[in-house]
Amino acid sequence: MNIEDGGTFALDNAYVRDGHVRSNGAWNVPSGATMSLVNGAAVYGQQATSASTATIRVDGGTLTVNDGTVYNVQQSGTAIHLENTAGSSLNNIVVQGAQTGIVVKNAAPSISGFTLTDNTVGIEINGGMTLPTIYRSTLLSGASRGWATYDMDISNLAA
Repeated sequence: MNIEDGGTFALDNAYVRDGHVRSNGAWNVPSGATMSLVNGAAVYGQQATSASTATIRVDGGTLTVNDGTVYNVQQSGTAIHLENTAGSSLNNIVVQGAQTGIVVKNAAPSISGFTLTDNTVGIEINGGMTLPTIYRSTLLSGASRGWATYDMDISNLAA
């Protein structure tokens, strides 16, 4: 599906599956178009014939995610491909079952609070005038998964 210039495709607590896969992807977001996933929205991809075929391909458009999931099949294809976009923002996103979870190419999206599961490659970043902003990743911060408790003595500060 191509979202045309000026068009918006919004999923709010809904899902789509088995989009028609063209040579570049199933849901294509070109310049001037917007796709959004909010409140538990999910996109289910089909098995891809190429590692570069994306379930969601943004090329100049904008992808906004606030609590969404992208599922691919059998570690095939790319779940999310972000290219030539600085306005894309992915918050609290789960990406699962792709050859490559998220590709950032010549783009500077904001990615915060993400979980990448059962992907051969988690995130691939290539090119761009500025680096993407990536927050809250246990892998990138060197922290172990799960909860941690910290103790701090602040009695000296009270004096």
